[in-house]
Amino acid sequence: MLKRCIMVFPKFENGEIIDKLRKKYDPLYTHVKPHITIVFPFESNIPSDDLKEHIQNSLYGISSFEIVLKGIEPVNSFRKFLFLNIEKGGNYIIELHKRLYTGILENHYPEWLKGNTFFASYDYWML
Repeated sequence: MLKRCIMVFPKFENGEIIDKLRKKYDPLYTHVKPHITIVFPFESNIPSDDLKEHIQNSLYGISSFEIVLKGIEPVNSFRKFLFLNIEKGGNYIIELHKRLYTGILENHYPEWLKGNTFFASYDYWML
C-alpha cells in the first residue's frame, strides 16, 4: 500500500516571511515546502492513473483563485501546531476538500474529521 496525501503548494510574493517562520519552528522545513493539505494522509492501492483522473474530474470547473493569509492560530490536539489563517480564498480550499473526498477517496475520509468542521489553514508546524 502507498501512503499518500493531496496538498496545494501556493506561491506568494512575500513567501520569505513564511519561510522564516517555518525555519524557526518547523522540523520538516527542509523536507516539504509550505502547503495546504486538502486530502490528509491515507494508505491505499488506488492506481496512480485512477487517482489522477479522480483529481482532474473532481476539480473540473475550478479556476485559479487568490489566497490571502493573516494571523497565526495555535492548535493543540495531540501535538502543538501553528496554523497561518486564510483570510481570503478559504472557501475555495474547502470546496476542493469536499470535492476530492468523493468517489474513490470517499472511504479515506479521516475518522478524526467526521463530525468536525474542516477549516482552511495554510501550512502547519509542530512546536
